[in-house]
Amino acid sequence: MKKIFGVIAILAIIGFLLAACDDTKPNTGDNRQPDTGEDFEDPKLQRAPRDWDGVDVNNSFGGRTIDRVWAIATGKNTYVAVGGVIVDGSVVTNIMYAKHPEMWEKSTGNFQYPIRNVAYGNGRFVAVDLGNFEEGVSNNDNLSNSSSYYSTDGGATWTGPIDTGIKGTIGLTYANGKWVAGGFFGQIVVSTDSGASWTKKPEQLFTQYDNSAIRGITYAEGRWIIVGDQGRTAYSDDELETFTIVDLPGHGLLESLQNVVYHEEALVAVGNVGRIYYSFDLGETWTLLANQNHGFGVADIYNITYTNGYFVIVGSGGGIEYSNDPIGQYLAFDRIRGPFPFGGQQSVYGITYGGGFWIAGGRSGAIAYSNVND
Repeated sequence: MKKIFGVIAILAIIGFLLAACDDTKPNTGDNRQPDTGEDFEDPKLQRAPRDWDGVDVNNSFGGRTIDRVWAIATGKNTYVAVGGVIVDGSVVTNIMYAKHPEMWEKSTGNFQYPIRNVAYGNGRFVAVDLGNFEEGVSNNDNLSNSSSYYSTDGGATWTGPIDTGIKGTIGLTYANGKWVAGGFFGQIVVSTDSGASWTKKPEQLFTQYDNSAIRGITYAEGRWIIVGDQGRTAYSDDELETFTIVDLPGHGLLESLQNVVYHEEALVAVGNVGRIYYSFDLGETWTLLANQNHGFGVADIYNITYTNGYFVIVGSGGGIEYSNDPIGQYLAFDRIRGPFPFGGQQSVYGITYGGGFWIAGGRSGAIAYSNVND
């Protein structure tokens, strides 16, 4: 064990020196496809995340079936997990950080509401909450604005809350020198000072659908791509000033998209009822991946990331699948066969990779990791 931690310490020092040379590498996706942790020294051998172990986080995220770890990000040789829920007016919210996926510590900060997303970029973590949204509440008129928080010390302490100016913030990313967040009613805000303040963009997307949320944001080849509820996508070539909206083919109210990533000239987006779409023209057209190419069936897929040579998707029923196949009609995912770290029942929401570890979080405040260093 001492030998293992000695190796980890050496790798961390190497990662720190690399980060000091270039700490502005942009994130290529939403926090749920977070910054890949450029300061980690990753193993050169690429391995699939087949085997997983659960982590005892002492119920810091609540531990009840209704509790959630919503997102996990990587950066500064650190992993950061965020979550929380509001039920009957009772708020559970938390942020935790770790230098190793087995050893988590509680962060310090004035967190107001459940933290829905977190990402890393330009030397700091930024997190956003949902505001006073309570699941099952149908009247959104009285929702408060979401708040953001930022940490410059690897997730240990956080500054905030900072008013984002929009409600129900879910989507979040860092790319091209700016932070971009999206929330309910298709609203977008941008920060050029690392989350210390936010400016609302003039165009409100998805307006014909009452509270359609922006859930996934990525940046590729000079274009911003956004996905969200009711099968809607959009892209912008002028730094989020104007957008072209693209509906998914045959889209319906059940086909909300949860996240989007970019890799090797292709976008891949995942969403409800087991939908996976891909685009070779930066979001101008989308094609539905054949259902038999993954094992989710019609179960919801909540997240996708691409790192270390693998796509990994997570979702309902404790599902975790991976693929290193080419993108397109031949993209196919293999399901982990167990033991299932989330019990085969708990939904998985957050996924990240760094330092040779895949880390996922989900329902009941659960966290698990897959060590691909060995």
